[in-house]
Amino acid sequence: MFSLVFFKVLSSLLSIGVGFGAGKLSKVQSDSIASLLFYLIAPIVFFAIPTGAKITINDFSIMIITYILCSLLGILTFFVYRKIWQDGHEKILALSAGTGNSGYVVLPIAASLFDDKTLSIYGLCIIGMDLYVASIGYCLCAQTLVSGKESLIRIAKLPILNAFFIGCCFSLMGFQLPSFLNEFIKNMQVFYSVLGMLMIGVAISEIKILKLDIKFITAAFFSKFIVFPLVFNIFLQSS
Repeated sequence: MFSLVFFKVLSSLLSIGVGFGAGKLSKVQSDSIASLLFYLIAPIVFFAIPTGAKITINDFSIMIITYILCSLLGILTFFVYRKIWQDGHEKILALSAGTGNSGYVVLPIAASLFDDKTLSIYGLCIIGMDLYVASIGYCLCAQTLVSGKESLIRIAKLPILNAFFIGCCFSLMGFQLPSFLNEFIKNMQVFYSVLGMLMIGVAISEIKILKLDIKFITAAFFSKFIVFPLVFNIFLQSS
């Protein structure tokens, strides 16, 4: 299991390097990759996740719990780091504190380790994080309060959420994707991961002046890689 995870992560890091080189040498734009991922590949991947296994109404509590925990982490992080930064850094840290590297990096690892049922549960966790980003995370980052109607409209426009919930409805009705589509879905999962990491590399290559902010990086790593997993593990152990 360690070897599987290690080489999957190493592959993701290599994809970032390839994206960085493509951005510098070929002037590839990250916007085109992002559009392809956002509107086509990600919806296909997240539609297929719940239709690969039977889920129940009770499983949706995972999504709600994830949303609540991510929101609490984001809000708490914002008020803590606002004592250190007042120039926008605290907003970025608050947004990222409530999210894990659950998509481009971890999804292919989860697909390799888990069965279809467990993978669908993991998909619900990702959707809970995406709901946080589209609502509380947006408010924290933009520092503007929006009405419930505006929040619902923003969430309703996210293709990945629509595709996943449609897949959940099909799964609850007993529908499953035919087996001949398995290879296609696996390819889409690979494209989702590889293109996502390539996009990150291309985006880094577009930075004109690269300067490391050690204090900011330390705060971001502490929130995402220590506090985030610690809070979720404490919750799992106590529940």
